[in-house]
Amino acid sequence: MTIFFDFDGVILNSAELKTDCFKYSVSDFNQSQINKFLDYHIENMGVSRHKKFDYFIKDILSSRKDIDNLKKNLLDRFQECLEKNLYTSNLIYGAKAILEWAKKNNHSCHIISGTPENDLTEIVKHYKIEHYFKSINGTPGNKAFHIKKLSSLFKIKLDDSVFVGDAITDFNAAAQFNIKFFAIDCIHMHNFWLDNKVNVFDNLNQLKIHLEKNFN
Repeated sequence: MTIFFDFDGVILNSAELKTDCFKYSVSDFNQSQINKFLDYHIENMGVSRHKKFDYFIKDILSSRKDIDNLKKNLLDRFQECLEKNLYTSNLIYGAKAILEWAKKNNHSCHIISGTPENDLTEIVKHYKIEHYFKSINGTPGNKAFHIKKLSSLFKIKLDDSVFVGDAITDFNAAAQFNIKFFAIDCIHMHNFWLDNKVNVFDNLNQLKIHLEKNFN
């Protein structure tokens, strides 16, 4: 079996931190604009920060002037917040247990994330879990692109794969390839998972127990 993992909010408990950093990055604007941006961010978890800031500038601010400098400033503020706080995050409960279980049972693991790939690789190394993964994949390149690429490169049988995520982008990428999907719950997505009859778990230890019973 192959397991595709999202990263933020799935392996690392950093989803709320990123929301805070998006909020910090646009804190100089009015509250209505901030609220619209945060709503968009929450509805599009897993989408790259570049696309989110493009939306903020073009659709919320309706700005057509000095776009490059404005976007650079927003990205810099986001990165400043992230670098200051990221390494205070913890791995999701059960992360190492499920990765050890996968390794012991010869299940291949890959990360597919909306985080820039260079940053993602450094973060994974910092938490000393890089050896559990066959590949680490971030932006540029969306999740469907990476699934298609990895399935060809590693000869992955997608009907014998699962995707573990916490966002609509994860759910949609798995659905596009008919991959079984499991969700790690968060308050913003709870009703969506229920409405779509998704198997949802509070943490990776719960998921590990489920996989042990059904996929060993």
